Amino acid sequence: MTRIIKILLLLACLNLLPDSATAKSYEELWEMDENQLRKMIPGKREFSYFDPNKQLEYKNRIFSLFTSMGINQEYLNIMRLHGYPMIDFMFYRGKLYSATEDWRNAKNGDLDKLKTDLQKRYGQPETAGRDDLTIYTYKKDRTVVILYSRKNDNLTSRCKVYYYSKKIFNRLFAE
Repeated sequence: MTRIIKILLLLACLNLLPDSATAKSYEELWEMDENQLRKMIPGKREFSYFDPNKQLEYKNRIFSLFTSMGINQEYLNIMRLHGYPMIDFMFYRGKLYSATEDWRNAKNGDLDKLKTDLQKRYGQPETAGRDDLTIYTYKKDRTVVILYSRKNDNLTSRCKVYYYSKKIFNRLFAE
């Protein structure tokens, strides 16, 4: 039964189920085994693996934070789910601790829907901003969510959402 719930949660996270089917939440997916998550990806979505250390153009704030802490980078692995949004699942020692959704140039209506969805799932955000950049930070029991939104024009905004497990820092400091 637990496996079915995790599969439904994953499908919801990947935006493959209707909005009413289940809530999108990474809360139940943290520390999931890499192989288990891979098996749960529906055949419709293409995915690939890459070593972020070998792709100099790879930019991810959570990855940069991990590497700045001096952790052994050979234990970090990225599984990229292609499509919209593009999702990078970051694994540390084979366990899921972070996910990044790249919404690229989202229509402002889609961005509003995303912010409403995140607020329903993770609570009222803290908001900070300057110029055309707004940062929304949401927190729940096991998850921190950071939404970066940079306004392109009156119709679209560049948007990335970073999710990470609160447990990752305890794990990193314990090693």
